[in-house]
Amino acid sequence: MTRPLATGRAASPRGHYSYTVYADPAMADAFDRARFSGPIGEWLAASQADLLREYAGPGGGGAVLDVGTGTGRAALVGG
Repeated sequence: MTRPLATGRAASPRGHYSYTVYADPAMADAFDRARFSGPIGEWLAASQADLLREYAGPGGGGAVLDVGTGTGRAALVGG
């Protein structure tokens, strides 16, 4: 979906800085390490992992499609 800019041009979603900045695996890794470090970050990461496992249900071993969730960390949550 595109929205007009104040100049009348259409804004491309791929023009958003996150497509270029966070597409770099090193930047995504650095972001996740900074965001989920320390006691609160570790608690948040563990809480999110627990919720994802609960939502996915038992069984595991299936494929995961992680679409538009940032750095892809959610798809990497192990069982």
